[in-house]
Amino acid sequence: MPPRPGTAPAAATAAPSAPSATPPSAGPPSAPAPSTPVAAFSGVIDGVDQAWTDWAIGMAQANADFNTFIDQCMTTDGVMELPLLQQALMSQKPGSLWATHHG
Repeated sequence: MPPRPGTAPAAATAAPSAPSATPPSAGPPSAPAPSTPVAAFSGVIDGVDQAWTDWAIGMAQANADFNTFIDQCMTTDGVMELPLLQQALMSQKPGSLWATHHG
């Protein structure tokens, strides 16, 4: 039977349904963003003569200990006058001269 005029339809007055016992699905967890691989040292230090760079690579290859490497490098004549070389020698970050070539 149709509702009386002025009254709400039966569906509108029905009690709300009980909440579901299972939470709504958020979907599959998102995969972590792949990390960008760090490029290995290119073999060139901008602004430094290639002979010095080759020497530094050889020093890194000859030393398994970073502190020994730094001590030997920083006490070599001429290194203190080359701040770009010093900066490259002192870095231990992934992809640095040391990280790419140490013994």
